[in-house]
Amino acid sequence: DDLTLLYGGSSLTSGSGAFGGAVLIGNSAGRKEGFSMELNQEAGSFGTFSSSGKLSAGGKKFRSETSLYHNRSANDYPYYNTDIIPGRHERLASAAYKMSGIMQEIYLRPADAHSLSLNLWYQDSFRELPPVMSFEGSGRKESQGDRNLRSSLAWSYYTERISMKVRSAFLSSTMDYDLDHRDIDYTQYMSRSHENNILNMVRADIELTKQTKVRFRLDMNRYDAKISDLVREEGYHHVRLETTGLAGFYHQAGEDMMLYSLVRLERADGRWLPLMPSAGFRYKFGRDREISLKGTVCRNYNLPSLNDLYWVPGGNPGLRPERGISSDMGLAWEHKNKDLKINA
Repeated sequence: DDLTLLYGGSSLTSGSGAFGGAVLIGNSAGRKEGFSMELNQEAGSFGTFSSSGKLSAGGKKFRSETSLYHNRSANDYPYYNTDIIPGRHERLASAAYKMSGIMQEIYLRPADAHSLSLNLWYQDSFRELPPVMSFEGSGRKESQGDRNLRSSLAWSYYTERISMKVRSAFLSSTMDYDLDHRDIDYTQYMSRSHENNILNMVRADIELTKQTKVRFRLDMNRYDAKISDLVREEGYHHVRLETTGLAGFYHQAGEDMMLYSLVRLERADGRWLPLMPSAGFRYKFGRDREISLKGTVCRNYNLPSLNDLYWVPGGNPGLRPERGISSDMGLAWEHKNKDLKINA
């Protein structure tokens, strides 16, 4: 339901490691009250079908939204294969996929200043993986199956000058990858990957004055990943603990200038990362203040993933975090009246 784009150093408000920026996606309670039902059926070329439905019910104090979907496709589109001699027209084979899922959202507002939300999302998908275009053998089957569960429980508190949010989430994902090949020159492969993550966040925004706001945030996360190669009997199992603290300062210097600064401190795998500061501004000018000049500068670090460190073969436990200093500058124009809104 919600999309937020954070440019450059602005991404430090949500996490570290996103050097170019971040896209945040989320859900929120629908504004309509009462009962509503949506059904959607789509059909497309190459055996593609999509079915979905949504049930919504409730009022200002309680609301429930349930969504179901199922997508499938033969995905057998024609193409011209230039990687074989002579080139020829072919139709993609062994590329079918299917995906099903259910999402349940419950929103509760026991008082004007308090709200609770429970979100559950389960998805099961399976896809065949076609060979590379230059492959001309037979008897090759490659597939990947994924099962994902995402759940979160959040409490929000709002007053005129203070807003707080506390959230805990549990994420579980399993991936099965299989490669079955009759050619003795190719190795059979079967891998099972499983990951359980527990994420906890506390955030507080405080309005000191009409022009000045501060933000504090604390994250405590646990990542548990297990990867197994069933043929070679290799793999890894590793647990990573991350703790992050953030403090931000936002100030409206007159009607035209907004300044902000924040600092992020992170501890992972028993080690502290250096401080990650960020600073930026936005200045409005022009007739009706329709033009904005925006800029940020920040220091950022990107931790190696568990696969980067421990994957067998090829992982390197000695990898150090990526680090960089980045800056960005942007010019935006917005014009709007009663009937029209234009952004550039």
